[in-house]
Formats: sequence, structure tokens, C-alpha cells
Amino acid sequence: MHMVRLIRATILLFVPTRWARKIVNRMGYRIAESARVGLSWVDAERLTMNDRAYIGHLNRITGDFAIDMDVSGKIGNANVITTGGSATGPAQPELRIGKVSGLTSYHFLDMTASITVGDFSALAGRGSQLWTCLSGYSPTKKDAGAARAIVIGRNVYVGSKCLLLGGIEISDGAIVGGGAAVLRDLPHPGLYVGSGIQKL
Repeated sequence: MHMVRLIRATILLFVPTRWARKIVNRMGYRIAESARVGLSWVDAERLTMNDRAYIGHLNRITGDFAIDMDVSGKIGNANVITTGGSATGPAQPELRIGKVSGLTSYHFLDMTASITVGDFSALAGRGSQLWTCLSGYSPTKKDAGAARAIVIGRNVYVGSKCLLLGGIEISDGAIVGGGAAVLRDLPHPGLYVGSGIQKL
């Protein structure tokens, strides 16, 4: 199976999407006719790109997870999306990007557990980190690889250089200011700022 992933990633990197689509769709991916993939390494277990979905240039996407991009979902340029540990749950992690949503550039997403970006939401600016793996190192096997999903609701804006930890949910309509560390749920719409994530 790893060889199939390697072949698909190589085809998407070097062959224009209009030709590559026909080949990789026969190998398990589902890329719509109007979807596009730039010069990026895309080595995911599953990839679904609906109409006008877009993956930009210089992204490094690799690991045992699925990607599901809704209509006009976007992954910008130079992002790193990878597994940072071993998932402990029975379900395969999935990156879900909603309708007219996505991430811009130079972000890092750890896909040890699932990450959801709701419709009309943006991981904006650059340099944010989303960590679903809660224990990169643990002296006991019991905690090793613990991971929790991150859920970003609809109509959410996350500014530059934010830190989101596994297990958090961000409410529909929330705005997270640049440089914020989101260590707990944001259950209500509003503007949240600062390392202590205060609501204004």
C-alpha cells in the first residue's frame, strides 16, 4: 500500500492535474475535474477534492490519514501536514476542510488525530501550529501517542502564529487573534486574544 501512495504522490508532483487526475483517481483518490494540485508532495492514505478545491505549491503532506476537501476548500502554500505520533483510536485520522474554507501558508498540522475546519473558516496568516498528539514523549506506554481531535467551527477566523492543542473545539463565529494559545474550548462566538486566550 505504501508503494501505491508513493506512486500517487510522485504523479501529482510531476504531472499537471488535468492528466494526473485520471491516473490517481483509478488508484483510490477522488479529485473533481475542477480541483487543482500545485507542486506539492501529497502522500495521504485517502484524498477527496470536490469542485474547485485547491492544494497550492511546496506543501509537504504525508502520513496515514485522509483528506476531505469540500467545494472551494483550500490548502495554500508551504504547509506541513503530517503525523507526529501513532494514533490510538480505531478510526483513521482525517483532515476535513469545509466549503470555502482552508489554510493559507506556512502552517503545521499534526494529524495524529482528526482536524476539522468548518465551512467558511480560515486558518489565516502564517505560522500557526495545530497539535493533536498530546504526549510526544511519555515514560509509560499507557500514555504514549495519546491524541485528541481539533474541531474548528463555521465562520471562524484564526490569526497568525496561533497554537491549538488537541481536544479543543472552537465555536462557530469565533475570531482568534494572532499569537493566541488555545488550550481549552472556546464555546461562544466572539473575539479571543492573548496567550491566556481572553474574550473581548
